[in-house]
Amino acid sequence: MSKAFDSTVYLFVCAARGIKPEADIEVSFDEVYKIAAEQNIWTVIYPLITDFSQRGKLLIPQNIKNNIESDFFRKYTFYHNRREYEKLLFEELRKENISFCLLKGDAVAQYYDEPLLRGSSDIDIKIAQEDIQSCVKILKKNGYSVEPLEEGHHHFECRHPVYGLLEVHLSFCMDITNDICFKNEITYEEEYREEDIGGLGKVQVLGYTDGFVFLIMHYIKHFISSGAGIRQLMDIIFYYEKNREHIDMDSVYARTEVWGYTEFVDIIFAIGKTCLMSDVTVSEAALEKVKPVMEDIEKGGVFGYVDVNRIDFYRSYLKLRADNLGVKMSERKRKPLIERIFPPANELEQRFSYLKKNRVLYPIAVFHNIGVILSARSRRRKLIKQAEETHIEQRLQMLRNVGLL
Repeated sequence: MSKAFDSTVYLFVCAARGIKPEADIEVSFDEVYKIAAEQNIWTVIYPLITDFSQRGKLLIPQNIKNNIESDFFRKYTFYHNRREYEKLLFEELRKENISFCLLKGDAVAQYYDEPLLRGSSDIDIKIAQEDIQSCVKILKKNGYSVEPLEEGHHHFECRHPVYGLLEVHLSFCMDITNDICFKNEITYEEEYREEDIGGLGKVQVLGYTDGFVFLIMHYIKHFISSGAGIRQLMDIIFYYEKNREHIDMDSVYARTEVWGYTEFVDIIFAIGKTCLMSDVTVSEAALEKVKPVMEDIEKGGVFGYVDVNRIDFYRSYLKLRADNLGVKMSERKRKPLIERIFPPANELEQRFSYLKKNRVLYPIAVFHNIGVILSARSRRRKLIKQAEETHIEQRLQMLRNVGLL
């Protein structure tokens, strides 16, 4: 773990907890800005960075100072406005008696010192299967375009031209992930509970123990597949600290033991203790495994986007774990090539904006789409080959060492 990453995490934790940093930061603005962007924690850190700059502790280059300030306030305004819109949308869902549960970012942001700075790239809710049609009707009425649920997926995506992505979950992870990573044993046992969330009012969320299990499961899923950032770990630690008296840890460990991931849960707590200023109790064995996990978090960035060598990694992991468990790994079905070349016009519009202005341009968009498909296939083959030659086996070994394989 580099000094720059360590310093950036320290700033993030101070900002998230609302405490003043006690140590001077001997790192350049460029390094902090790069890492914060890769970990998607820039809005959380920004107020501390400006304070350091004003006190002469960190130099922000003048040529980008105004740009980062305007970018911060643009994102802050977006988060605020989206939350207002989200509140109205939730009220409409309730009027139609659609039971929904708020998941992930918006459900945990309240634990941060400045919840809106936690932000989130999307909104996530879970609904029951029988409410799909009613929910889709309301979303379309409120300006969302709705993508159909793909086979084997656990959610469908809805996009608003102003407020972006909303994911409507029907279950908690893809079928193949559920079958192989979690042995088809993801169980949630509690009734939803109501929580008063700033800016949203009273919203249903998962029960205390189920909510904690979900955050752990979600983190493990992303960490295994390609990587997960430091912010999601902070979410888990905050959730535990704020709700520990209500969480049944025996149940948490019993469920994660069925999956075979209990050791990694201990490592999460160890990272909370050593890196995130938490007062949790941890074992010496778990403390020894903190370094490789933090190095992987630094190298991959949020969801592993920074490390291109992780392309196709998940397929290799699933195949190996399926072999270890003695289960058959079903291949994910892809659309026939003809459907990918000639998709509906409204689908092509999402890729090529010029088609929205004139549907007559559909043949041109098809040829454009063919070029994109061929280019992507060529690039993917090259990256897969590169990954197989370099990173995949190394990362699989790391996952073995931290109890995930």
